[in-house]
Amino acid sequence: MAIGFYTKWIISGIVLLIIVSVGCVLWFRYDTAPYRQEASETAELIRQRETTQKADANGEAAPAAEAAAESETPTVEKQRTNITPVTKDIEPTQAQTHLSTENAETAEVRVSPHGFGPFPEVPEDYPHQDVFETISDDPAYELMDRVRIKLWKQGVQTIGIHGEGGLFYPTIPGTIYIEHERIDYGNGVVFSSRSLSGDPEALQSLGQINWNLPLEQISFPSNIKVIDAKEGGINPYIFLDLQKE
Repeated sequence: MAIGFYTKWIISGIVLLIIVSVGCVLWFRYDTAPYRQEASETAELIRQRETTQKADANGEAAPAAEAAAESETPTVEKQRTNITPVTKDIEPTQAQTHLSTENAETAEVRVSPHGFGPFPEVPEDYPHQDVFETISDDPAYELMDRVRIKLWKQGVQTIGIHGEGGLFYPTIPGTIYIEHERIDYGNGVVFSSRSLSGDPEALQSLGQINWNLPLEQISFPSNIKVIDAKEGGINPYIFLDLQKE
């Protein structure tokens, strides 16, 4: 009986221990759950705060370092900006003024060796820019160049020029000069003479012209301008407003 009694006590103690253990586990799991959740959230907030503080510290350190470097070592551009140019008005001396006048006179346009005055300015689109680099001993050639340049400035683009009897005849595309003489001896005997000059291409198109007719009755191609050579020549001195010596 004694053995049975102690056995019951042992079994009862074990059962009681199991009940107490289960109760403790249930208490810890359910009663302390809010406190454990709060502690976990608090730890997470602390960790996030530390991370944010580290990031802010790194972000503030970089601009501070850049600002320090910028203030201690100015760039070349800043140095240029901070430099104030110093200007000083210097009045030219009389000798400098005289020297400048002499240089300006030296740089002036060359003068004709034939007494025609300074050479005219050559237009930029004129085909012969060096026209006055070499001057002929014959003044007529210089006059021809001067006439062509003046015509060019007036919008008449010549391709050549020739002189006859003291007059100049510029070669103009589509233009010819004719000196035509016709003598009627009667009885069907007619004598005619002609002198042609001008645009070579225009002259080639006159092969079918009947030159036995009076000049005013001759039918010329519509694309050709015919000028009477006796009236169409240019007097260079009048045209250029020069005094003939």
